[in-house]
Amino acid sequence: MPSAARTPHVLSQSFRTILCIAAHPDDIEFTIAGSVARWTREGRTVVFCLVTTGGAGTNDYTPSGDGLVPVRERELHEAARILGVSTVALLGYQDGVVEPTLAGMAADGAPFRGALFVGLMIVDGRPLVLEYNTRFGDPETEVMMARLGSDVVPLLAGSARGSLVGVDVRWDAPAAMTVVLASEGYPGSSPRGRVIEGLDDAELVHGARVFHAGTASEGGRVVTAGGRVLAVTASGDDVAQAAARAYDAVGRIRFDGMQYRRDIGWRARAASG
Repeated sequence: MPSAARTPHVLSQSFRTILCIAAHPDDIEFTIAGSVARWTREGRTVVFCLVTTGGAGTNDYTPSGDGLVPVRERELHEAARILGVSTVALLGYQDGVVEPTLAGMAADGAPFRGALFVGLMIVDGRPLVLEYNTRFGDPETEVMMARLGSDVVPLLAGSARGSLVGVDVRWDAPAAMTVVLASEGYPGSSPRGRVIEGLDDAELVHGARVFHAGTASEGGRVVTAGGRVLAVTASGDDVAQAAARAYDAVGRIRFDGMQYRRDIGWRARAASG
């Protein structure tokens, strides 16, 4: 089925690292297969998305006096509330996984610069690393871009230069949510060339944007060209409003074989309702 969306929260800002958390509050099952054992556990995913210059120290705040610490605490409490964990636990994931990752690479003489995705599965309160990725991921990128009010280019350029001093990171929308529209057969093989209708109508919904993934242009019409076709994203004052807008936009789009999950962010929606 199409993957679930996340609602990102600013975690901290420093001279070296901008760190956000993308919380996926829905319980899912995952399986790890190995040569010795195969086991399945139920847990909850938490994704840390970083833009870093290669140094550790995501707790070092810019000395601007503009209240970064209170903002961070407010965002932490909100993320923890939606996830159903304590702020202490959330900080523990950062201190136990994210910080050692950056510090370890720097100690090995290969400090990481750029965008880093750290995907965790929380099982019985313990973070298990599922993946590292050198991109923000999909649909994490969509919800972050929907909330980001400042320009992302200076942020990435500052990471490449080795300093984030003076880089403005401003989050406008309090919440955002994405619903992935997939083609028939996904995650297996999917038919191509099916005409997509209603795209312009969907973007008339306040706060909604439609990001293209598996699409193509044929004869002046937009058609399907992959399994994950569209990422319909909407922002709002809270997750419940963002979800209502996203599903309103989804309801205006049509193509043969279209499928999508109707329970995206249900825990977060309940928590914000």
